[in-house]
Amino acid sequence: MPGGNNSPLARVIVVVGARGGAGASSLAVAIAQSSAHEGKRVVLLDADELGGGIDLVLGAEGHRGVQWSELAAVDGDLPSQSLFDALAVHRGVRFLSCSRDADTSISPELLIRVIHALRESCDLIVLDCPRRDECLLAVVATVQCEVLIVVPNEVRAVAAASVWLSRCARFTVAMSSVVVELPTGGLSVRATKKPLGVPSVGTVHYCLATAQELDRGSGVRSGKNPWTSVCSDVLDQDKQRVA
Repeated sequence: MPGGNNSPLARVIVVVGARGGAGASSLAVAIAQSSAHEGKRVVLLDADELGGGIDLVLGAEGHRGVQWSELAAVDGDLPSQSLFDALAVHRGVRFLSCSRDADTSISPELLIRVIHALRESCDLIVLDCPRRDECLLAVVATVQCEVLIVVPNEVRAVAAASVWLSRCARFTVAMSSVVVELPTGGLSVRATKKPLGVPSVGTVHYCLATAQELDRGSGVRSGKNPWTSVCSDVLDQDKQRVA
């Protein structure tokens, strides 16, 4: 178990969308659920203050745990195991969601403190990151992590993703893309991937039924869902690191 002197720190995967509604939150949830299903100790962090709350994507509305505002009030280091135990949990995934009832302000410093603390008590941290320079760049500059950028097959999404990738390029961080093929998208999958200049983890076909399930409050379905093959590839990379 992570946390011991000879144990590796948790893997950190940062998921960010090229644009709003790209599917980054759904992918973050799917990765977390897939890893938890394998018996891993997983934490899902919601850093998108205006994203509506990752608990809705999990189908875990009403689950209670520690809040970002409470963590901001703690001076100094955060106790790792106590923080892990205080998080809300749903289907094996520990999560910290942004509140819809109170002002949630997540500074880059707080986000990094939380990540560093939790890395000692779990196997995987999945961060649903907003498209804000100060948060994303602070994390990739400070935390050993991997960045997955979710890119719909649209010209503007590709252009936006290229900007994000160029800003992250000066840091030593592994970056890869996930293409979402929309029925209304104007680009082919190949034309979407090529300008990004980073490896592609896979392609996901937009699924209206999954979007409708989210609106009904069911969350991203565990097991078989449009993100299954991507999750498998992402988590297989973790197995290769351990081997």
